[in-house]
Amino acid sequence: METAKKKEEISEQVYEKTKQEAVNTNSLTVQYEILKKSMESNAQLYLMLLQKSKQAELDQGVMGYAIDVVNPASLPMSPVYPKKSKILFLGALLGLLAGIGVAVCLEFFDDTARTTQEIQRRVNVPILGALPKIDSVNGMDSNGSPPEFEAGQNPLSPFTDAVRIIENGASSILRTDAGCIPCISSALPMEGKTFLAVSLGSVIASEGKRVLVVDGDMRKGRIHEVFKAHDEGSGLSDVISGKSTELKNAIRESGLPGLYYMPSGPTPDNPVALIKAPRMQALLETIKREFDCVILDSPPVLGVVDARILCGYADGLILVTRARHTPIEILNQAKEAVTQGDGCLLGIVLNMSDPRSDGYSHYYTGKYGRYYGSYYHTRRYHSTRPARSTVQG
Repeated sequence: METAKKKEEISEQVYEKTKQEAVNTNSLTVQYEILKKSMESNAQLYLMLLQKSKQAELDQGVMGYAIDVVNPASLPMSPVYPKKSKILFLGALLGLLAGIGVAVCLEFFDDTARTTQEIQRRVNVPILGALPKIDSVNGMDSNGSPPEFEAGQNPLSPFTDAVRIIENGASSILRTDAGCIPCISSALPMEGKTFLAVSLGSVIASEGKRVLVVDGDMRKGRIHEVFKAHDEGSGLSDVISGKSTELKNAIRESGLPGLYYMPSGPTPDNPVALIKAPRMQALLETIKREFDCVILDSPPVLGVVDARILCGYADGLILVTRARHTPIEILNQAKEAVTQGDGCLLGIVLNMSDPRSDGYSHYYTGKYGRYYGSYYHTRRYHSTRPARSTVQG
């Protein structure tokens, strides 16, 4: 029995093992069949694609491509890039905008005296008038004379009338019945004080009066250059210092009837001491009795004290300022310097002003332009002037 039971157990184990192997074998058989069918399907797909590819090659060889050229290619006649016209246009536009921006900024931050209305509002000083620009070449006008003699050469010109307006405004303040001594100065150099002094003297002399222009700038006088004196010779410094006892040697004729001038003479070691000397005031009193008007061309007010001293000898001071040259703050300082001393500030004259921006354009180019144009351009006054302008100083 024991032997039989052992054989039975061994048989059952063999059976179970065989059964398991049969199950595994059946599973592998199923997987094999699946792979076999997939292979057959891929083989058929490959054959179909191969057949279509051969058919496409045959059709291409028989029929070819149906392509037509619509527009044949051509070489460009000009470069495609860069586009010069576009770049030039953009450059010009940007340059114009930049220029406008710079001009606006300069105009906004410009604190110089530009118009008579602005000066009167911000400095609070009477305006005696404005001198327009004079076109000249190499310091000469169309007649070949210095621009300082424009008023004498062209008595009917608008410039001469502008000088007459200044003279009339100053005369209304000064006492001209027994002679007068106006002093002309500026806040800074190169603003036109000598120019106004000679021009004003020419206009007053044209009225039949005797006028003497005295160069009171013994540091850097210009009167002898304006009147083209060959040498300075005897002048104001010689008369005050006593080197020249004859006053007539220092006073010279200008060539214009009634207009005389006295140069500054050699530059002294101490100009201030000569100006403060008693002989200076005595000299002015003497020539005041001999001439109807004595115009003192003094140094600039700021920087040196000469003008403030000379202003005390004169009946009043006319301050000249050049348009777009002198800051308003400098004009206020010059005004304070004159009024703090013994001087009397008669008013301000704007030199080299632009009539279009100074309120006078309507007389020459606006509503009354055709009337004033026909009034001034007569046979007695007609000249063609060059276009370049020089500094009226």
